[in-house]
Amino acid sequence: MRVQQLGIFWVVFCGAVAAAATTPEFAIAKDYVITFWPLWLSVKQWEKFPTNSLFGPDEITPEFHSVVAINVDTLYGATIVDLSKGPLVLTVPDTDVGYSVILADSFGTYLDTGDLKNHKAGEYGGGGTYLLKGPMAGEAPGGGGYDVVNVPYNHTMLIFRADVSLPDGTSILEKTNAFRRGLKLANLTEYENNAEAGGLQIVSVELFSTPYKSIADNMVQLAPIMYLKQLQESVKSKFIPPLTPMEQSVSDQFDAAFDARTNDGEFQKGAIAGYNALLENYLTNTDGNGWIHFTDMGDWGNDTLNRASTTEFIQWGNTMETAAYYHTFVDGDGIALTGGNDAVYLLKFSPEDIPPVGRFWSVTAYTPYTVELIPNDANKYHVASYTQGLETDSDGGVTIYISKTRPVGVPEANWLPVSGSKFNIILRVYGVVEGSNVAENTYVPPAIVLMSK
Repeated sequence: MRVQQLGIFWVVFCGAVAAAATTPEFAIAKDYVITFWPLWLSVKQWEKFPTNSLFGPDEITPEFHSVVAINVDTLYGATIVDLSKGPLVLTVPDTDVGYSVILADSFGTYLDTGDLKNHKAGEYGGGGTYLLKGPMAGEAPGGGGYDVVNVPYNHTMLIFRADVSLPDGTSILEKTNAFRRGLKLANLTEYENNAEAGGLQIVSVELFSTPYKSIADNMVQLAPIMYLKQLQESVKSKFIPPLTPMEQSVSDQFDAAFDARTNDGEFQKGAIAGYNALLENYLTNTDGNGWIHFTDMGDWGNDTLNRASTTEFIQWGNTMETAAYYHTFVDGDGIALTGGNDAVYLLKFSPEDIPPVGRFWSVTAYTPYTVELIPNDANKYHVASYTQGLETDSDGGVTIYISKTRPVGVPEANWLPVSGSKFNIILRVYGVVEGSNVAENTYVPPAIVLMSK
């Protein structure tokens, strides 16, 4: 194996990492990183924020670093749910704002939310009072009119994503924030004493400034032993669910070998190799035209490599029932997307290429390694089906112009700003239509084409 470029990511080469014969220590460390990669990220995130306290950023800007590939199509309401001391009451207000909801363990695996469901935009309702009951809670208390959601673990992540615009581009920010503020989470005693307790707090985006992905990426490459020690701590955290027999075996083998090590070298090489493997798995998983697409997000089963890879690039992404993600680092010729004063890329959707949606589609540009929003003077981070003023082509398709500066004659609505360096693009399809080519996994977005440079 040589040093190779995968999209814009350089796979790290470290001596015997490339050797055909590997030592047991190397293999154990590699497997450990792949198996538990999501836990370093989620545990660090969960340790920062209080449990059972709903919160969400006031806006999404390039200052948001805490979660990779953040979107600007929705605003969030979230909390780390802790059921170790008893059930919680979740109140969801009626609204005509579209939203999705997920409940996930610290690996990012999604859990059944019972009657707590996504809500379709434009249809007033969706509200309810839900009793979140943990594994040790016993019988749910009678009365109260709760819909019971049986949560298998004491610690999970609850995330609401609420639309900020109508399909015609009309801003509904006030309604969205009213919905978010109407979300409440309280323990039974608090709720019974005050049904308004536990309201969501809208906080500054500055509180989400810690770049966990970047920290993990740099540490595993530059200080792999430190990373492995911290990952060990994460695997033993109170936040993780019970390990599967396979995961427990990987953990036990690693602990025994790592704690008894007399030489760091093979563990360093194995950790880097594990990181390289999850990068390569993601960056080479293309459907066509250079677009990366996974269909098992949040529902990986025993595929720990896919779990690690998608967490690295789209943490807390939705399952295919809610949204589909298409990600590319290259143009149609396989050349890395690179901005510049004269570079103009086209993403041209014919009428047949426009994905069918129940909510919206959007195209967002991201920084090359951190996969964060690209700062730009226009403060514009995406082009979406609901973008006001979006012009269609003569055939009914849509062309998006991707460049550092807006080309002459191009409508601002159709322009997606990028920087003067490498970048990547994510196409989101929210509200996957049952029976559509997206749902059937036959949809491939058109290639991005370099028009001029």
